[in-house]
Amino acid sequence: MSTIRRVRLNNPALLTWARETAGLSMPRLARKLGVSSAAILRWERGEFAPTYKQLERLAHITQRSVVVLFLAAVPVAPETPTLCCPHCGAKLAVAWCGPEGEPE
Repeated sequence: MSTIRRVRLNNPALLTWARETAGLSMPRLARKLGVSSAAILRWERGEFAPTYKQLERLAHITQRSVVVLFLAAVPVAPETPTLCCPHCGAKLAVAWCGPEGEPE
């Protein structure tokens, strides 16, 4: 008889971060993983832990490396620099130029 081993995470909030940044609701992630929404909630609260296999599937579904889910803190995205007019300081909008050099 084999024992199912649960994975202890450093920071269960990483599960919430992975799910939310992938644009998934708890019910949708639960369906994709074949578990209940209550299980996802308990994982995200740190009340219960997923198996390593479930964690691998969650990483795949959310397009994250499984290693990221073991970090101590939620990754912080670098800020997008704000472009300002050097003369008046007004914020400038970024526009892509078309083939003729004109903004699209």
